[in-house]
Amino acid sequence: MGYYPFMENKKTTKKAVTYKKNTLQGMALSLDKKIQDLHDFSKTVSQDIKDDILKIHKAHETFISLLNKVSSKHDMRAALGGIKGYAELILDDYPINSNIFINIIKDVEILLPFIDRIQSKKKRDIHVPIEASHLTGKILMIDDSQEKHDLIKRQLSYTSYTFLSTLSGQKALEIISQYKPDLILLDLMMPDINGFEVLKHLKDNDNTAPIPVLIISSSNETDDVIRALKAGAEDYLPMPLNSVILLTRVNACIQKKRMRDRETHYIRQLNESRLRLEKAIQSIDEGFAIFDGQENIVMFNDKFQTIYRITQNLEKYPLSYENFLRTNVANNRYMIQGPLENISSSVVEKWIETKLALFRQETSHDIMALTQGQWLEIVTNRISGGGTVCLHKDITQRILKEKEDHHKAHYDALTQLANRSYFNIKLKDAMSKADLHHTSLSVLFFDLDGFKAINDTLGHDMGDYILKAVGQTLLKTFRQGDTVARFGGDEFCALVEKVTPRDIETLAKRCMEGIHDIGKRENIDFGVSIGVSFYPQDGISLEAILKAADTAMYKAKHQGKGHYVFFSDIIIK
Repeated sequence: MGYYPFMENKKTTKKAVTYKKNTLQGMALSLDKKIQDLHDFSKTVSQDIKDDILKIHKAHETFISLLNKVSSKHDMRAALGGIKGYAELILDDYPINSNIFINIIKDVEILLPFIDRIQSKKKRDIHVPIEASHLTGKILMIDDSQEKHDLIKRQLSYTSYTFLSTLSGQKALEIISQYKPDLILLDLMMPDINGFEVLKHLKDNDNTAPIPVLIISSSNETDDVIRALKAGAEDYLPMPLNSVILLTRVNACIQKKRMRDRETHYIRQLNESRLRLEKAIQSIDEGFAIFDGQENIVMFNDKFQTIYRITQNLEKYPLSYENFLRTNVANNRYMIQGPLENISSSVVEKWIETKLALFRQETSHDIMALTQGQWLEIVTNRISGGGTVCLHKDITQRILKEKEDHHKAHYDALTQLANRSYFNIKLKDAMSKADLHHTSLSVLFFDLDGFKAINDTLGHDMGDYILKAVGQTLLKTFRQGDTVARFGGDEFCALVEKVTPRDIETLAKRCMEGIHDIGKRENIDFGVSIGVSFYPQDGISLEAILKAADTAMYKAKHQGKGHYVFFSDIIIK
């Protein structure tokens, strides 16, 4: 058995301390006896259990030594905590013959409150944290004990909090709805609705779930503590309360509530701003997208979705601009240089590299054709804080209008062949290329023989039909890269690059045969006269080449029509 000096009935001038020590006598003896009984018990258990029992003995010896010295209550509590802790561990590992350890734990729990009061001779240091002087808020206490209300209200009386109280759990729900407190002090054991039910109701409601709940209960059962914390309680304080701890926890809960409120406010503002941004983006008639600093798409409107048909979950699977391009290439959405199957991988990679370089500029502008016939104008702008905004504007109608205007300006309305002005542009470009590569080109000038008689006798509709038929015949006769034009009336012209005189002679004969076949098919007597010139042999200017071909054509007509003449032959003769 341990040695307890306070059992000697010594007189002491420390009356309060002697009284408190004497109240420990029976409890200390009871605990001492149970721990001494562990000697016999340890002979029947494993080495692991023996080691834990030895630690209980050492903790008990420390406790006795501290108690005899009237040492710090914190050290005594630590020693008792060691006894209780190892006893609980043994219960978990060795539930057989558990009564002795349960009784040890009970004795420790009875001793602990008296240990807390053993040094009451020292002046209590009531410390009010600095935060209490300026923190404000509404505190609601829910407890069926009026005495407890009065006590806690008095303990918090020197703060700036507004104190609300109710004895009923049911009434508390009404008060919470009306006053929206910043903190709730809640008892667990109440007659109408117990604290667990009130706590569940609060945490199941989105409006009241953020309110911190501090449990203040006479129950110190571990199951109750765990159950309350799991249900969402902020903390659990058992009665009797230490006023300093109470105020500290109240302040901490209020501060945490303030932080949550600010965070909720900022999140709400952020969500509202995002919603406004999304509405603004959706209201844009063109495709709009935002990419972050890592070039991942983070937001886009319905128009953008309609154009590109994005289906993946961007939050789960981020989509970079490069992968965005590659996905659309794989789905054959872009017109790069024709059908995707006919394009080499190197061309595709070069195209993607070019588009990425444009995207990474501070600002960029690009025109892109899609395979479904759309044309897009793509404008990108870098954001100073990181990221890029993109506008994908559908300019299909504009492109079609431009093409239409271009066609009207450069093509003959009746035959759909190039007109005189466009032919001159093409001829000028061809002459420049011929100079650069030291090659030659040829111009063929056509004039229909007997066409005026067709208009006069068969009407202009037949005349138009013949002109269109001649135009199509010439297009079929020349190569795809050659230019065939209608100069007006019954005059046509062709531009052929990189050919020999022999090639031109063959082409001229085929043209005459094709036009003769039209007259034969329609039972109409008409033909064609052709004049041929070469650049640079027959002239070094556009006007000279055209004049040479025109001169040669008139020479062919004077020869009896239905002939072709080279300008060089006229010069030789």
